[in-house]
Amino acid sequence: MDLKSCGVFPFGNWNGGELCLFEPKLVLDLQPGDLFIFPSSDITHFNLHMSGKRFSLVFQTDREIVGWKETRNDWLPHMAPGTI
Repeated sequence: MDLKSCGVFPFGNWNGGELCLFEPKLVLDLQPGDLFIFPSSDITHFNLHMSGKRFSLVFQTDREIVGWKETRNDWLPHMAPGTI
């Protein structure tokens, strides 16, 4: 449920674990230190099986932050004045 995009930054020592993007039919063999940015809300994605140790920093843009800014995710009518 990203607003615009998601960034993936893998690191570690592993074999396999390719990132698959279903709709565009892509299989990406990301390496340690690669940064891949894609619209994760619009593309079905998953990783293949892997061995070793793999870690990822995942950066995302939160779609719900827009609702929080506009209506406090529908809590605004229930909030005490001056708490915003």
